[in-house]
Amino acid sequence: MGVPSQQSISRGLELHCRVAERCGGCPRISVPRELQRREKQDELWSLLEQVGVDVDGLRGSVVGDDPWCWVASPQGYRNRIRLRLDDGVPRFFNPNKDLRCPVLEPSLRQWLEQFVVWCSTERDVLVHCKHAELRGRDLDGQRAVMFAPMPDRSVDWTAASEHIRASLPDGVLGWIQGAGTPPLQRVALVPNVFAYVPVGSFRQVNSPLNAALIDRVTAYVVERGYTTFIDVFCGSGNFSLPLLVAGCRGVGVESDAEAISALRRAALDQGVDGSGFCADDAANAAARWLALGPRPDVIIVDPPRAGAKATLETLLDLAPRALVLVSCNARSFANDLCRARGRGFTLERLFLGDMFPHTDHFEIVAMLRAR
Repeated sequence: MGVPSQQSISRGLELHCRVAERCGGCPRISVPRELQRREKQDELWSLLEQVGVDVDGLRGSVVGDDPWCWVASPQGYRNRIRLRLDDGVPRFFNPNKDLRCPVLEPSLRQWLEQFVVWCSTERDVLVHCKHAELRGRDLDGQRAVMFAPMPDRSVDWTAASEHIRASLPDGVLGWIQGAGTPPLQRVALVPNVFAYVPVGSFRQVNSPLNAALIDRVTAYVVERGYTTFIDVFCGSGNFSLPLLVAGCRGVGVESDAEAISALRRAALDQGVDGSGFCADDAANAAARWLALGPRPDVIIVDPPRAGAKATLETLLDLAPRALVLVSCNARSFANDLCRARGRGFTLERLFLGDMFPHTDHFEIVAMLRAR
């Protein structure tokens, strides 16, 4: 990959992607944004009809004229990117992608330019790594990179990680997966609420859109007077921390122990109680809550792409007053929604978020109440 000039980077923000057809990473980039949304929305309506949802009634009573959360720009939104490291040389997994990819956040695009140059001096270490994930600036101006190592027992990964941290440019947090505790980025969720996200832990790729969805979930919970919640697959506190700061009390579960540790620290630093969040399998935690409590007003479920699966049934046995389903997979969302409706929950609101403009993917947030 060649290194573009700063002028060409800036110009890339104003133009359509020059390799869009060859790359294929943004298959809808030539489609007007309004039509992109309509096509994605129609896909969801079709899947909901297949599981027995009255889509005509849904349009009138739940989503209104436009269910979409809008963000300012379809370009420069992506805050992280993953690269292959072939013999220590960084390359996109998609060989046709352009280094000046216009969907990258400006700080990430500039970091990518520096990273390519930096890698040329560090090949002795990087040849032992499979890939790297770069992340743009956080609230403190720090960028980050995480390296995934090869299963090579001859390498002292702790020493390698220390060397990498020392050699990276100023303002960059570096970490080799498995080599000690990952550093944290301080990430804005919504105004006046932040999370600490470990380098290597999950973070939503589109910060402005994520904030819009958090606002809607928080408003829904607060407006209805709900004061207690359970957050399942809670990550580093994407929904939990804003709810705690808004005055709610909650517990949650996440399999990533580093994310839970970061959540508790962020809660402490913002004067709220994060002690009820645990690192565990979601099904185990749900079974424990069912046996011992708590019984929350609302349960938030933000599972991986495969959906909540059997865990959802146990959560519904907790008999919450409301359920918030979040998904990046329309098919698994439709299945989870069908199961919740079969247990007596009524769909009250539904929002869609264009988390990945120009692609086939989108985010779904549904609010359901118990009958």
